[in-house]
Amino acid sequence: MVRGTKDKIIIVGAVYYENLGDAALCYSAQKMLSDRYDTVLIDIYGRTKFPEAAAPDPENCYNRYKKIVRRQKLRDALLHVGIVPYDKKKKRSFEAVTQQINDEISKQKPAAVVFAGGALLKGVFLNSVERIVALADKNDIPVVFNACGIDSAMLPAEWKKLYAIFRTKAVKYISVRDGLELLKKKFPDIEIHDTMDPALCIDRLYEKNKTRSDIGLGIMLFHGFDFNVQYSFWKALVEKLNKEGCSWRMFTNGAPADQNFASYMLDSFGESRDRLAERPVEPAELYSLISGFDMIVSMRLHSHILAYASDTPSIAVSWDSKLNEFFDKIGKSSNCLDFSASADEVFERIAATKNDENYFAGKDSIRQIVEDNFSAVKNAVG
Repeated sequence: MVRGTKDKIIIVGAVYYENLGDAALCYSAQKMLSDRYDTVLIDIYGRTKFPEAAAPDPENCYNRYKKIVRRQKLRDALLHVGIVPYDKKKKRSFEAVTQQINDEISKQKPAAVVFAGGALLKGVFLNSVERIVALADKNDIPVVFNACGIDSAMLPAEWKKLYAIFRTKAVKYISVRDGLELLKKKFPDIEIHDTMDPALCIDRLYEKNKTRSDIGLGIMLFHGFDFNVQYSFWKALVEKLNKEGCSWRMFTNGAPADQNFASYMLDSFGESRDRLAERPVEPAELYSLISGFDMIVSMRLHSHILAYASDTPSIAVSWDSKLNEFFDKIGKSSNCLDFSASADEVFERIAATKNDENYFAGKDSIRQIVEDNFSAVKNAVG
């Protein structure tokens, strides 16, 4: 290293994914580490920029939903009998991210490889994670797993692979934002630390929107849950909000499929598409959008993380345990509902949340958890 310069570290995550919550956490992790290191962001998909969004197609969103569900069921069935479907797109991503890591190592040996956080500990990423850790181990480069999330539905072979990854000599520190108890049960001999998502400190990067209005309805089309149940939930809530004279708008975290679903619903409800916020295309836009609401009712985890960072109260429509864990950690588990909740129940929670003057009473201690974790990351890297 040249005297007076910083060591380089590689930060790996879903940097250029259409769901901008992942980018928000990657950029936040970069900010938290930039005081000590020169940082290089590498996308786990092998991308080098955000992909161009497909042309809006809300009318076809239900047919697309059914097609994806059929494909997922076929893939799961094959995996359960030990057949790994060939995925040309995934293979290209795997080769691209491997090449980028090799290129960075050849330019200047990094002081560490840090996985930025988020849902990286799941089957779809394990081959890439395994290859990156192997490259780091071969070159005597420390590896850190920072604030990662776990997929509880991984197959036995995938759990075995993750265990082998964690046992690699290069791995110096592991922290998770969710799934700690499950990981402790699966891997009792591995030291794993609990923490919070780095995007809770996103206000170090971007200014929040100071003009607040409307209740934000954060839409996500979840392919693991019945389409009609999701549709009916939002329809009933919109009708309730209209009946109560509430001002509301729909928004998404940037995924075009979610944007299409929101447009489809507005058309079906007889509502103007002006009720849908423009699709954000970078994390700063998403943060500004969310911080501009009075409060939000939303599905995606990072909409709640960015809301909490911007002092925007929120209510979750939970489809995964990671949302429940987040709301448990911030002391607001009663604000984590699901699709079985009636519109009246959601509205009661909205009213209670609006009157909760202590909603952010624990925010300083929550942010300190993030700070302490990054101190541990820096100590592990050296």
